[in-house]
Amino acid sequence: MIGKKTVLAAMTAIATLGLIAPAASAAPYGTITLTRADNSTVTLPWQAGPDGSFYAVDPLKKGRSSGIENAAVRLRPPSLSGQPCLTDSVCIYQDANWQGWVLEFDAGGGTGHLGYYGCDCHSTHHPDSDGTWSDQMSSWQNNTNLNYCWSFDSGAQGERHLMARGEAVNAVTAHENDEATSVFTC
Repeated sequence: MIGKKTVLAAMTAIATLGLIAPAASAAPYGTITLTRADNSTVTLPWQAGPDGSFYAVDPLKKGRSSGIENAAVRLRPPSLSGQPCLTDSVCIYQDANWQGWVLEFDAGGGTGHLGYYGCDCHSTHHPDSDGTWSDQMSSWQNNTNLNYCWSFDSGAQGERHLMARGEAVNAVTAHENDEATSVFTC
């Protein structure tokens, strides 16, 4: 089983508010470098939530606090997977029926490579992806007013699938299960 330190170390590599660039490590939770819509970047610390989740907040979101409710990206452990995806967020879930680890992006965010995000995940289709979000998604929710897509390959390449605004899928098809490698607006 992968512990909190391993998850945090993997999370320091990358995250997103568009597409993301690698970040340097910083104690105790590491950092994340967000690339904004205007292509500016900001390196932010991962913060630990009181419920076992982790998050990063973009300070340019005017009028917002630095609390988890204003995070650009959140990672929730399985113990919190029964909670719905927040308004104005898109969520991917490790397991069907919106269970397991949850990776949640603020509206407009996403990633070109889910492998940069760590989790205590195991894929029956792609064991080389174990420990990261690449090839782990089994269900999703899109609570934004934007259409999202996910693809089989990094960089929004390969077979693409629509995650329509306001829609949710509690179990992707057998062909799609454990295949998502990128999540992006489309």
